[in-house]
Amino acid sequence: HYPLRRQRQMCIRDRLVFAPLLAIPAYSALKAGVKPDIRIAAALAAAGLSPYLYLPIRAAAGPEILFGNTGTPAGIIDFIMRRDYRGEALPFTREIISYHIEMYIIFIKSNFGLIGLLSLPGIFALWRKNRGAAFITAAGFILMSLVLVLINRTREEYIWLMKIFLLPAGASLFVLCAAGWAAIYGLFKARFLRVLIIAASCCAAVWAGFISAGKNSNSRDFLAYDMTNNILLSVPEGAAYFPEGDMFVMPLFYLRAVEQKRRDMRFFPLSFLFFQWGIKAAKED
Repeated sequence: HYPLRRQRQMCIRDRLVFAPLLAIPAYSALKAGVKPDIRIAAALAAAGLSPYLYLPIRAAAGPEILFGNTGTPAGIIDFIMRRDYRGEALPFTREIISYHIEMYIIFIKSNFGLIGLLSLPGIFALWRKNRGAAFITAAGFILMSLVLVLINRTREEYIWLMKIFLLPAGASLFVLCAAGWAAIYGLFKARFLRVLIIAASCCAAVWAGFISAGKNSNSRDFLAYDMTNNILLSVPEGAAYFPEGDMFVMPLFYLRAVEQKRRDMRFFPLSFLFFQWGIKAAKED
């Protein structure tokens, strides 16, 4: 869900964005005389909603972190509808659009690089084989990109979150790249050339993983762990601590829940106190 004018509406709004993509192939199927199986459709819809069943189970277990009051039916509805997450959009300016475009280019470049060019033959190959799949995949990527680049107008310190919301668009682009690779592979009939293409692709994947391992691995990064331990040394016994920001909040959750450190202190993340469920939890502590 994107940080737009009122995030509480996004559970509905993102479905409105993708509704035309689903309506067009559905109309084509009905026009062709394909009769939908209501039982299968209902089963798939229920499967899509099944993760929400975990919310009350998790709330009942008393977890260390619990976002939202998901222990009650009303709290679950509020959580799903994101009623607590509201915010006014910033004015639509050239600077915001430029920053969004820059973040978008960084996302595509850092995740795909030149491999992203495979999406061009991929969309044509997929279109020839299955027009419905090609339309859904390409249109989904374009719509997600346009919504996040042109509509998202949140505060600058939160704009980097669009990299998270772009993950579905990245998944669509990956499908198109895979289709492009398969199309190029299919152009070669000689077995030797096909084996060579597979070997070269595997070597490229291994090399890409090798050169990016240092950037993606945090196995030797103890900054958050050491910093939080140092902070705890300065917190008196039985004191109340009000941290702000994931860098200060999440490591403390780990130290208290996993290593059982400083269970004596009272811990109130300031960002939780913006919401009624956070205030309620603080009062009950």
